[in-house]
Amino acid sequence: IFSSVYSLSLFIISLLGLKTGSGYSVSKQNRFLQTEIIGSESTAVTINCSYSTNYISVYLFWYRKYPNRSMQYILSKGARSASGYENAADFYKERFSSRAGQDFTELTISGLTLSDSAIYYCALSLTALLSPHALNKNQ
Repeated sequence: IFSSVYSLSLFIISLLGLKTGSGYSVSKQNRFLQTEIIGSESTAVTINCSYSTNYISVYLFWYRKYPNRSMQYILSKGARSASGYENAADFYKERFSSRAGQDFTELTISGLTLSDSAIYYCALSLTALLSPHALNKNQ
């Protein structure tokens, strides 16, 4: 029995948000890691992203980008003191799941298909709002 093999390209971006007007600001720190993850049809893959910050409330985001298309929002999830927050795209509930910890987040894609081949972005913000347009500008 032969199984198709799909290549998922992963490009992780970690961003710290910048908050102004509250007496403090945070420097933007970028860390880039490019990894290729290969999975077989109908299997599951997990993409990991680690982060480091002193803030007690953080929001973690997952996006994906297909060639010649705009960034596609997948999920935002609170971590640490914001751990009860979650907002996801409609398609997320079908085959995606996510976990977030004190210094990591992960995205699991089950039932892998060819359409899952994309560049996946992980981002961190101090607010629950992070526009995909902000990420598109940095490409």
